[in-house]
Amino acid sequence: MPMPCYLILEGQNQGKIEGSTKVKGHEGKILVQAVDHT
Repeated sequence: MPMPCYLILEGQNQGKIEGSTKVKGHEGKILVQAVDHT
């Protein structure tokens, strides 16, 4: 079962980068589609 993950991203010069998520409690965040690690 997939577990949703949300990202908050802030650039040094451009400031906060807004996502398009409209899920209650996660508005404005970026939905992570995949994560890979080794």
